Amino acid sequence: MKYSKLFLLIAIISALLGAIMVLPTRLRNESAMKEIEVVCDWQDIEVISLRLGISVEETLDELKQAGVSVIGVSDYDLKNLQQLGKVLPVVVDHDYPSILRYFYVSNSTLKETIIHHLNILGRVPVEVSPNIIGLNISYEEEDKIGLGWDYNLVQLLKDKGFRIVLRPRNWQGISPEILKAVLSDPIFDQADGLIFFGDQVLGNGNEESLKEMANFLDEKKLFWGYTEFVGQKGETILARQVPGQTIRVHSIPPDEIKNYTPLEARERFLRAVKERSVRLLYVRFFTEPTINLWEKNYSYLTALFSDIESSGFTRGTIHPLTPFAPPLIASVLFSVSVAIAIALLYGYFLPGKWIILILSLFVLLGALFQDQMLSLRIIGVLAGIAYPSLAVFSLIDGLRSKKNPLVSILVAFCMVFAGGLVVSCGLYHWLYVLRIEQYSGVKTSLVIPILLVVLYLFRSGYLNRSIRSVVLGTLKRYEFVILMILAGGFVVYLTRSGNFPLLPAGMLESKMRLWLERLLFMRPRTKEFMIGYPALWLLISLRRFNYQPLFKVVLWLGVTIGFITFFNSFCHIHTPFLFILLRFFNAFILSLVIFIFYYLIVRIAYWIWKWLGQFGENDAHKKSTNI
Repeated sequence: MKYSKLFLLIAIISALLGAIMVLPTRLRNESAMKEIEVVCDWQDIEVISLRLGISVEETLDELKQAGVSVIGVSDYDLKNLQQLGKVLPVVVDHDYPSILRYFYVSNSTLKETIIHHLNILGRVPVEVSPNIIGLNISYEEEDKIGLGWDYNLVQLLKDKGFRIVLRPRNWQGISPEILKAVLSDPIFDQADGLIFFGDQVLGNGNEESLKEMANFLDEKKLFWGYTEFVGQKGETILARQVPGQTIRVHSIPPDEIKNYTPLEARERFLRAVKERSVRLLYVRFFTEPTINLWEKNYSYLTALFSDIESSGFTRGTIHPLTPFAPPLIASVLFSVSVAIAIALLYGYFLPGKWIILILSLFVLLGALFQDQMLSLRIIGVLAGIAYPSLAVFSLIDGLRSKKNPLVSILVAFCMVFAGGLVVSCGLYHWLYVLRIEQYSGVKTSLVIPILLVVLYLFRSGYLNRSIRSVVLGTLKRYEFVILMILAGGFVVYLTRSGNFPLLPAGMLESKMRLWLERLLFMRPRTKEFMIGYPALWLLISLRRFNYQPLFKVVLWLGVTIGFITFFNSFCHIHTPFLFILLRFFNAFILSLVIFIFYYLIVRIAYWIWKWLGQFGENDAHKKSTNI
């Protein structure tokens, strides 16, 4: 392939030059994003105070002393009011509508707040007596319909020096007019931001209402919390409409945290901070009754604060990101690099790579000047296919040439690293950091390079067999077993990969991950240090041995998975760049230890196989001689 090495060098240099333009800004932004805000939930504080039989003022004073500065306050809901004994269900005379549910409310201010808010929502309550009201709220809606705010509570928190994050509930399909009335409440002037309660954002169900919500956030300069993994309905639409007021939040919901230990919960929060650049942690307390309930939560909170500071972060007030994007010239360089990589990849299988190069440049540069976000998506997808595949192809050619394998290994890692720079710097856009936009080539980068590597192993003659002989020939028993294992492994590989794997990690693997996380600060990727790089070291160490082609395929697939995983680490735009490099370094070093273990197993297994294989050879030889 004439000029291929030259163009490969140009692709790598283009990626490096583009990265040089972006990396200083990225590193500067990531070094500045060291402040973490921790918000505690008022409902949990109130429940713990009731369980301990102490006043909420006393609990607040202790939290203030521990360093808590922000409290999240939810609007009233019927379920919580009943649990706290502030509202009690009662039976009334038959003269009143039977479709309503009736409640005794001892506090007149609370009653007036509920009536006022339900009138705004169009669910007019019925006053039976000064303390009894009838409500048109079903059992399923008890924790879904907001009933107004506790103004005295907000004032108390303000007087004690706490800042407020409000947690309003949505009413499905709320009209813009009703939403305006809800948002006109002066309580919102007391808040620093909003983190919506429940499974949907306020305004969801009505396109105009979501626009009204976005305009309100922008006018009031209130942030809103885009909570990880919750999947609130309407969050993506709202985030796209008002990205400048969006802050990513991590929280462990009450139904989950009861299954955690305080240490596991702290580690989950730290993982969100270190690996995903989350800057706002919404902390829910352990509220299940125990003897040392307060001590458990107080030590949990103070230990979390200590963990944050010992990890190089500080606690403070956070603000939404200032918009940023890669400079145009850098995007042009990344487009050139990807176009060359795609043309070279095409040239390994078919003629006409120059035409593909011109077409790729036309598409990528055309998209860049027409729609930047579309251009970023195309670059990400194509880079995920091209660079890992080219890296493995160069390794295959290098090991076949019998030259120094270290040069081939260095070139292969440089190619994957160049692809990683294209994605991590080319997609370094503030919407990707917020995860409003996400890398969309995860599945294609997981599957297509593997298929291409298998094809190239046959195409290059490395296996000394054709695809036809494998597909149409008779498989030996051990070959069939290995193919079945590979098929099962491939299914597991697909279901275990991506942002939301279908098959979670097992208990043993989860414990190993936690141990590595505590030991190495940044846990290496399992598929890198357990599969990919050890497979590469095995291929090099076993070069002088003549073993079956199918075993070579297995090892090359392992190498491909390792390179794909290395590349995929760069696709996490929200992960700090230096952490990505640290993760790779940890994986590389650990893989050498794992390789030694694997190599000993292979050598011992080979020796046992030779020893067992001799059994019966003399008897078989005698029988054939007698015949």
